[in-house]
Amino acid sequence: MKFLCPKCERLVELRDFKLDGGALVLTCPACANAARVSPPSSLPAPLVPLAPVAPTVTGERPALQLTSAPGTSNVVALRLAGSDAVAIAAEAARAGPFEVPAGRCPKCVAPRPGSAASCAQCGLTFAQFDPGEVAPAAWLQTAWVELLCDWGNEALHVSLRQRAVSEQDLASVGRLYRLRLAASPEDPYAARGRDEVLRMALVPSALAKGSPATVKFDPKWKYVVVIAGLLLCLGLLAVMARTMLSPE
Repeated sequence: MKFLCPKCERLVELRDFKLDGGALVLTCPACANAARVSPPSSLPAPLVPLAPVAPTVTGERPALQLTSAPGTSNVVALRLAGSDAVAIAAEAARAGPFEVPAGRCPKCVAPRPGSAASCAQCGLTFAQFDPGEVAPAAWLQTAWVELLCDWGNEALHVSLRQRAVSEQDLASVGRLYRLRLAASPEDPYAARGRDEVLRMALVPSALAKGSPATVKFDPKWKYVVVIAGLLLCLGLLAVMARTMLSPE
């Protein structure tokens, strides 16, 4: 067993100790200091409930309040990352939903070193960047702003990704999810959306749309099959004729 000496602040082995009037006396082998440890109190300090916080004028839900012991600091429960992400996304819908955060590549949203002339991730030369190359389509701009206003609605995320597949614009949706992660790295909805876009991009388009894949049969193969069948029949006839005409 080890203990931390309060005098020399070393973590040392417990070798010399004794009981003195109900207290434990520990002797540090490094500095020979005798530290006296009193037994803990049998009754813990009572918990005092805190007064609830009144809701704000804007209707925002107050943070959850816990209890604390007298003389100690109040303990406030941490808000869930999803709640913060929804609030940040709603704010982005009102101001700059398609703006690239500072220090990011405007094309692939990868981290951008301040002195670099091009992006190490996508190879973009920053001086030659044209914002029109990455501007979302009109339908996606409208759908994305609606999604930001209702960011916690998972069904709306799924619907947007499915339409992006049918519009063959899944890459643009993936970039928008990366924009949200650049602005809010702890956003669970953006992380899930990015991962789903990657998964859907790896699935064949026929499966992604939910329709069974069909294989078209080339008509010229029918002639090949017919000719092969005829040759096989002729071969069998030749064998049978040879067998019947051969002397016993």
